[in-house]
Amino acid sequence: MPENDAVRIIVVLALVLGGLGCTSPNPKSCLDHHCSDPGLPFCDEDGSIAGTPGSCIAVACTAGQFQECRADKALTCNSRGDDFDLVECEFGCGTSGCNIASCPIGTTTMCSGSNLVACDGQGHVTNTEACALGCSDAAKRCNKVNPSNGLAGSFDEAATAADLTLSGAATIDTDAGTVMDTSGARAVLSSAITAGLPVGMFVLKVKSFTTGGNVTVVGTRALVIVAAGAVVINHVVSVSARTQINGPGSLVNDAACRGGVTASGNANGWAGGGGGGFGSVGGHGGTGGSPTIQGGLAGGVSGTTELVPLRGGCPGGRDATSSTDYTAGGGGGALQIVSGVKIELGDGGFLAANGSGGGKYKGIPLTCETGMPCDHGDGGGAGGAILLEAPLVTGSLLSGIVANGGAGACGQNTLAPSGGNSATPALGPTCSQDTNQGGDGATGTVAAQNGGNGANTVPVGGGGGGGAGRIRVNVPTAAAFTPGGVVSGVSTTGALGVR
Repeated sequence: MPENDAVRIIVVLALVLGGLGCTSPNPKSCLDHHCSDPGLPFCDEDGSIAGTPGSCIAVACTAGQFQECRADKALTCNSRGDDFDLVECEFGCGTSGCNIASCPIGTTTMCSGSNLVACDGQGHVTNTEACALGCSDAAKRCNKVNPSNGLAGSFDEAATAADLTLSGAATIDTDAGTVMDTSGARAVLSSAITAGLPVGMFVLKVKSFTTGGNVTVVGTRALVIVAAGAVVINHVVSVSARTQINGPGSLVNDAACRGGVTASGNANGWAGGGGGGFGSVGGHGGTGGSPTIQGGLAGGVSGTTELVPLRGGCPGGRDATSSTDYTAGGGGGALQIVSGVKIELGDGGFLAANGSGGGKYKGIPLTCETGMPCDHGDGGGAGGAILLEAPLVTGSLLSGIVANGGAGACGQNTLAPSGGNSATPALGPTCSQDTNQGGDGATGTVAAQNGGNGANTVPVGGGGGGGAGRIRVNVPTAAAFTPGGVVSGVSTTGALGVR
């Protein structure tokens, strides 16, 4: 062999052997069924988790949580939550992990604890489904939500309804039965229920419900949203009173909680109206006139803790001397939301049923004459009702559920503040000279304040603040309600009904 050819062969062999010596395994690949990097411990052979077959991936999971079936084995999160284990399943693997039992011959469906077990009739388990609300031995199925206020039929209809994802800001009219958003009128399965109820209900039946912007609810009927799936609220959904217009579902004529109307005033002044009540009492109206006229009585506690039947808060009272151009604060409306999966309030998600503040003169601003009684103290409206029912109800730190009372008024040209989307009371305004201030509205922790008594020679009393509304959350007995954000109103929790 020529010397030059021998040198070339030696050089080529050196390069090849050198290249082989420099090659190292790819830590992100497990085509050899092995992952060498501790930070990428799991071999996703078929790509069912990360999407790339034969890749080593990082894992962050909940210890013991089922991921998927692999033949008769259950891929399950390990005790540290950083990798998966393959668990051998004695009776095969189902949609929620290892099947837990064998079946009696001839059985096709049965309950095993809180699991629904499907069988092939030959004694073999074909699937096991974990039932969030328990399993019904009698019906051989997972339990379903049994909503309050007779809405079981509506809940069943929602299972075959369409999803409703609103586009931008929306208005729901409970009297007209319409849902309008920025895309126009939305076709939604719905019904109106009025028989035997203190206030009618407008029921939306949807597979799932998601806001796309703030939702304003108008009309006189309460709003009910019934969803087979998830309800996601990322904006404000309001059944609150608007100025002196009662919220949808407010119970206007309940003598027990409507703010008291005063006796007629006299040439030397008049008294203030009482604040409306519901979950808590409103404030008394302030005294006025000479001789003294007593202020309107505070609206009392009314309705039920369970919000059955569903209804909202009561409006405030007025000074009997004032014309209909002066109007007391409206009562907050009523809202019920039912979900078969969860109700989730994201950042900025608020459910509001606030009462409005006492009113002002509806016409052009008036000027008070010297030495003559002036201004008017109309009572604030009470907060309304919010009833939530689902296997899980959660809220972010920037969300809220509020049913606050409106403030009482004192000025004829000044509208008193309505209840707000916070736990801060609506503060009654302060008026000058002989007219005293309006009472603060109530929150979940602060009582409504009385209107101030009129003073001096032409005394006019301030209106009482509106009481707080009611908030009720029904979840499974083993679950906890974790609101995260603001909850302001008379709030209670109860057990979710199942069937």
